[in-house]
Amino acid sequence: MITTDFLREIETFLVDTDMTPTRFGLLALNDREFVRRMRRGSDVRTKTIERVRQFMRNERQKTTAA
Repeated sequence: MITTDFLREIETFLVDTDMTPTRFGLLALNDREFVRRMRRGSDVRTKTIERVRQFMRNERQKTTAA
């Protein structure tokens, strides 16, 4: 359930920012395949979730500040 909710957060972020999944993975984790693996049901570590959420917060703040 956590993974599903987390993936939903990512998908919403991608739509809101018009960012490609590949670019998202590269910028957030230096991993171009991250979103693809998430969409296929891969599990993700808590630390990774925290890093990705921090990335999304930072990106949203940049957008808001601009």
